[in-house]
Amino acid sequence: RDKVRADSSQIVTKILWGNQQEFRPFLFELYFHYPVTFQLELVSQQVNQTSSLMRGPSVSLDRPDPAVNPLKHHDIHKDSRKSPYMGTGIERLLVADKNVPWEMSCPYNPPDYTDMDILKNTDKFAVDPPDPSAIIGRLNEEVDINGDKVDRTSFCGTYPVVDGVPLNPRGRTGLKGRGHLNRWGPNHTAEPIVTRWARDAQDNRLYMDGLPVMEFVGIFLRESKKWALPGGPIRHGEKLTAALRRELGEDALGSIGMEEAEMEHIKEMMHEHLALGIAVYRGYVDDPQNTDNAWVESHAINYHDSLGSSFSRFPLKTSEYGGEVLSVEWITLDRNLDLYGNHEWILEKVCFHRHAYNPFSTTAKKHLPVVS
Repeated sequence: RDKVRADSSQIVTKILWGNQQEFRPFLFELYFHYPVTFQLELVSQQVNQTSSLMRGPSVSLDRPDPAVNPLKHHDIHKDSRKSPYMGTGIERLLVADKNVPWEMSCPYNPPDYTDMDILKNTDKFAVDPPDPSAIIGRLNEEVDINGDKVDRTSFCGTYPVVDGVPLNPRGRTGLKGRGHLNRWGPNHTAEPIVTRWARDAQDNRLYMDGLPVMEFVGIFLRESKKWALPGGPIRHGEKLTAALRRELGEDALGSIGMEEAEMEHIKEMMHEHLALGIAVYRGYVDDPQNTDNAWVESHAINYHDSLGSSFSRFPLKTSEYGGEVLSVEWITLDRNLDLYGNHEWILEKVCFHRHAYNPFSTTAKKHLPVVS
């Protein structure tokens, strides 16, 4: 095995002109994800993704490289202004596109709503109090309080604070308060994007316009009738890698209420296969939970099963979370999918990094099957 490792290293190193430091993620995935059999297909796939990772390098997930510029959504938020507010009968104040930016002067007196159920949690590190002046830490800063880190920074940069209340950096939403969100200001979430190549009955890859078609692990949200990526809030004191594994387990593998022995098996699988990912997006999410004073920001990390031998073995399982039944399955990327928030845009980034067929592009034809 050592000889195979050495030979594989030489092959990859020579093809990549000896720059092992820049392409260490290739070698890590080669060595640790497939320690026994190093197929030539794997080597060629890793090399073919060179230009992709040059544009979007693998990074340390718990200590993101500050040199990696966050990608930003280019549209004015739309889902953040939908009425009624998610899970309630509360109507947002109608805001025209031109009046969304705070810089635009206009009559504006929206309703105020904060879900009283979230305020039952009195742990100030997990859930902010009703008064923003009583929060732990300081807005726009990451502070360490007796060993507990509280991060209130935004991927959008410094957000405005008026009379001690943070303002949504993307503008007006038609609703004040925090809605269903735990914190004033940015609420950081972890989105594990698990993908593989779509294959036919003979296990051959499917191609469209000369590019491989991709599948992703999707969660069907019955309330909104939309497909979504697994994910949720990063808990206080939780590292990003731990949050990604927990969210995948809860949303897609039914880990909540799972028997201990089965849970240990799932943990072992995730520890083995979620060792390395590509950061495809860090930034604002156009989420229907957003308000004028609280909003969702995502860390979206892609884990790709190039050979169909790792994540494809994960036992996807329907679960119940927050009173909602979550249906989960492998979904073929299709431009007719109705996706939650800006998840379509995030999946476009995955297609870009993986050199996969992008059904959402303006040039793509509607000839993939509709996923029901």
